[in-house]
Amino acid sequence: MSFQKVHEWSITKPMVIPFPVDAQVLLDGSLVIVDRALNTINHFNREGDLIFAKGGQGRGPGEYQNLSAVAIRDDGLVAVADINSAALTVSDVYSEQRHRVTIDVGWNMALQWAGDNLVYSAHPFKIMGGNSGDIIMTQFNSTLENSEQFLRLELQREDPPEEQISCMFCRFWFRNDLSFYTKPNDERYRVYFVTPETGESYEIGRDELGPTEYSELELEQMAERRKEASSRVGVDLESSDLPRFKRMIIDMFVDHEGRLWVQRQAHDKISGVFDLFDEDRQFLGTVQPPDGTLGVFSTSGNRVLFSVSGPDDDPDTWSTEVYEIVEE
Repeated sequence: MSFQKVHEWSITKPMVIPFPVDAQVLLDGSLVIVDRALNTINHFNREGDLIFAKGGQGRGPGEYQNLSAVAIRDDGLVAVADINSAALTVSDVYSEQRHRVTIDVGWNMALQWAGDNLVYSAHPFKIMGGNSGDIIMTQFNSTLENSEQFLRLELQREDPPEEQISCMFCRFWFRNDLSFYTKPNDERYRVYFVTPETGESYEIGRDELGPTEYSELELEQMAERRKEASSRVGVDLESSDLPRFKRMIIDMFVDHEGRLWVQRQAHDKISGVFDLFDEDRQFLGTVQPPDGTLGVFSTSGNRVLFSVSGPDDDPDTWSTEVYEIVEE
């Protein structure tokens, strides 16, 4: 398996996308970028020219107060969960079509398209309290007319047991059948696969891989940042509290064949390397990321949208590259 570059963008429009966080390549080769600062959905052509921008700050039709979670489907449907208005909206970049429903908002609001359906997960504020936490997972159809809660994860927030499969602020990566992967936010190589229908969970790991230590340079840079933060807030942040190990797993995604790609730390790669697992969670091997890439924005079919450094690291330039997964 390898990656083959098919297209790239380098967009310098800081007044249009000052804080671009979510992006997706559409089926026609155009690009959608969601900007969290301006609460806008921006549609660009293959040349990087702006076709239009939708949304904006406000309470009117098609406007948003807070883009708390976003999911972009490659056919042009953009789902937005807005914590301030307690609403879930699905709009179409190719038309004025828009659907909206109210939702229970909470911590760690997340959206993801799973085939034709949209999955919304959150730890609702209204059920907080006590020593346990609940993550509610609900699926909607694309018009938001039908919804169904398909899983409720009861999690121990304080002193969680070793066998707990997730955490309140963990991410989830769904397959089309609503089974999903998740991982704890620590330095271990540990991934869980969960089947909501049965409640069964399976652990995926690579015991031969030990944790990755921070280099001396990285620790020095971290200590310097803490020193600067201390001077700003007037709180003494001890450098002795610096962590020794990095989080082993950087990111994950599920590809068009249902395979799991686990991006993990590597000493000689800025963006780490990918461990590839088949649908049955069997390890297939390690795949090197494209040179110069920094991380994965999104996936669409066999295409992966990577973030890259801008020209001369210009902070006003948003740069990305599209690669196809090639089976050799």
